[in-house]
Amino acid sequence: MTSRPVPVAVLGTVLVTVPLTALATLWWTARPRPTDAPIVASSVPPTASRSDPARTDPPKPAAADPPALAQAVDPPRLVRTDIAAWAAGARRVAATDLDGDGDSEIALVGADVTVVTSTGQALATTPAAGGINVLEGFGGAFYAGWGRDKDAPNASASIVRYTLRQRALSAETVVAPTTTRPQIVAISPAKPAGLLLAWFSDKYGVTAVRGSQSAKRAPWTLTSAAATRTAPVWLSTDLDGDGVDDLVYGRTYGDAVGSSGDAWVVRSAGGDKVAIPTTGGVRAGCLADTDGDGRPEVVLADGWDKDYGHLAKAEIRLVTWVNGAVQSVVLDRSPGDYDVTRLLAADLDGDGKQEILAVTNTKLRVISRRGSGWVAWDAASGTVDAAVALGRGGPTVVAIGPKPEALVIGR
Repeated sequence: MTSRPVPVAVLGTVLVTVPLTALATLWWTARPRPTDAPIVASSVPPTASRSDPARTDPPKPAAADPPALAQAVDPPRLVRTDIAAWAAGARRVAATDLDGDGDSEIALVGADVTVVTSTGQALATTPAAGGINVLEGFGGAFYAGWGRDKDAPNASASIVRYTLRQRALSAETVVAPTTTRPQIVAISPAKPAGLLLAWFSDKYGVTAVRGSQSAKRAPWTLTSAAATRTAPVWLSTDLDGDGVDDLVYGRTYGDAVGSSGDAWVVRSAGGDKVAIPTTGGVRAGCLADTDGDGRPEVVLADGWDKDYGHLAKAEIRLVTWVNGAVQSVVLDRSPGDYDVTRLLAADLDGDGKQEILAVTNTKLRVISRRGSGWVAWDAASGTVDAAVALGRGGPTVVAIGPKPEALVIGR
């Protein structure tokens, strides 16, 4: 296993003397806000303390809305099943087919890592290896990003691959990065049969690498992909259609003090870095084939602002490549929400087009194509994470939170 470290600039602190006449303004700016969870892939990073010339990006272009945002509609007929018996207390959830039988298994992380069938039958359990920063399921395995959080303030960082062998979980460490901020921010698939991984390299810096294996159980080989600041979103996809995956990343904050976040695509052809128009900071992302053409589009959770109580918006943005350029449009703004912490994609209604599932700070919301436009509906309230379990009976949405439930669209 090899890696190429990327230098990170040292951050400083500036002290400012403020006249008495400005105290009222300062008090309003620094008034108490809702307490956030520790900073992980879907939490709130602090604002950078100064600009970092080594990582300064060009100004981003303005973002444009589509002719109309998604129309709010009543949800379809949903069959809801209470799953508290096996999902209560879970903080993260993911789903993938571990044993190749065509039905997804479900991983839940609370005090332990527990794997169950799609109907909740327990298959295997193993202790958690720290605070859970990221949990993903794809390619017949679960990947957990372990690190520091409020429940494990002294944990070290690691990315572990879990497979199921004879009703027991087999754990394989992909990487255990040495860092002053032990938190994983992203785990996603990358072609061919590899991984795109990212973690905090220091207080604000994020390092991304590509991982591959020459054979099963062989050591992982890591190669540097990029380094930037406060970037929780990393995706590998052929956005420009040239047959080779590009690198897409989104940042919660920019380089300059107080600047909003942004998003970028680094093209495989020549390494050109192209700005993706956004309205604010980017907090989550996924790939979704929303039009059924076999090529996934990029979906981003946009609209974050450091003054999230007043200025942030929970926006869902669709990114495509049209006529040699990036096209980026807002599909939906979730009413009353300021954040999106998870994005998923799945064909919930069997029409060959994937819906977008967004976990916001208050709910689970679904955005779907309908004719030439889009519709959006709320599926559950209080959702803290979600996954889609696929199987011969159709897709099942597993929503965890105070009232965990399984959701199936009636057909």
